[in-house]
Amino acid sequence: MPGFFADGLGAHRTVDGQERRMRDPYAYTELLCDLHPVGTPRGCADRLLATAERTGIRRFALLTEGSGDRAATLENIARLGAEVLPQLG
Repeated sequence: MPGFFADGLGAHRTVDGQERRMRDPYAYTELLCDLHPVGTPRGCADRLLATAERTGIRRFALLTEGSGDRAATLENIARLGAEVLPQLG
């Protein structure tokens, strides 16, 4: 992901044309992984359960990786439904 972020963040321009400092793509990748349920199905479920407990949130809008490969994206969605969501009880 850091390479993807280096290209993507590097392409951003401010509306007013002012200079801005680009985020470090490695640190940004780490931040996103720390904030979001990324990892094993059990780890993802645990992260969602902990968030629900801390915040009172009971409904989540979940996104999955879109790899550019339709079959891989559909497999990610199927795994989320089959391996993560049932653990949320």
